[in-house]
Amino acid sequence: MGKSLLKLLSKEDLDKIHRATVKVLEEAGVKFLNDEALDILEKNGAIVDRKTKIAKIPEAVFDEFRKKAPSELPRYTREGKKIPNPKDFSIMTFGEGTYFTERDGTQRPSTLEDIKKIMIVGDALENVDIAWVGSMPTDLHPNVQMIHSFEVLVNYSTKPVFLFTENGDQMRYAMRIGAALLGGMEELKKTPITVGGGWATSPLVHAKEILDSQIMAAKEGLPTLCGSMATAITTAPATLAGTLVVWNAEVLSSLVLSQMIAPGVPFEIECSGSAADPRKGYYPVGNPEMALVNAGCMELSHYYDLPCLIAAC
Repeated sequence: MGKSLLKLLSKEDLDKIHRATVKVLEEAGVKFLNDEALDILEKNGAIVDRKTKIAKIPEAVFDEFRKKAPSELPRYTREGKKIPNPKDFSIMTFGEGTYFTERDGTQRPSTLEDIKKIMIVGDALENVDIAWVGSMPTDLHPNVQMIHSFEVLVNYSTKPVFLFTENGDQMRYAMRIGAALLGGMEELKKTPITVGGGWATSPLVHAKEILDSQIMAAKEGLPTLCGSMATAITTAPATLAGTLVVWNAEVLSSLVLSQMIAPGVPFEIECSGSAADPRKGYYPVGNPEMALVNAGCMELSHYYDLPCLIAAC
């Protein structure tokens, strides 16, 4: 039996979202809270306001650099073995939850030990393709949570590992771990197991620390990424189309930066968008609107022929 794929947006819809994204990038711009990022953008044709730290990206510049990004993000194991990307989709142990539910129903803050258990189970499951933390080690200081999580991933999973770093220091340590595992920095560049960058701050802001990680990785030729949790009603317009435009402008402006640094460097766009509860304003996970936003993001990734990760909450 063939697979039935959800088709949410028509070609005309996608074209309209693209045109609206171009308008946002050209007229409103995106805030990059990092002077080095602004230097790179300005040098390559963006119009930068140093006072507001907003970069406006002309359509010609946007088109030139977004088209340099490859259509695949290669996946490698801790031994440097490349795992082919499936034609349809992959499943990973996605998530960074902060609470763990015991078998008796009681809840407690999640720990590094929980991540080890998640990795062991995920490594044994045939339908799990990629290892991600699945939880956060709240028993550690926030500044070192991601790097210790990466240590657990490479020690307890034989599958391709995926973890981005949230600042320059974390990226530096992740590169050292990867180089030690694979036999040196040059081997890490050939078979990368760490990714630079992180998630935008909606609406239309890239944080300094995330950009530090992204720039450092791109300079070394390592893959980079940008995700967004653009949320209808709070950090994005109330409409699905408007939310997708905000998401699109955020992730593609980040992609342009990476391609300015290292044309052709792998880049993944990511989405965990939703719609806020209008009564209380909180971010709900698993609601119907979240499925629609993430499906729209995936269709846009096909429109641009880019690798994409979406939440399946």
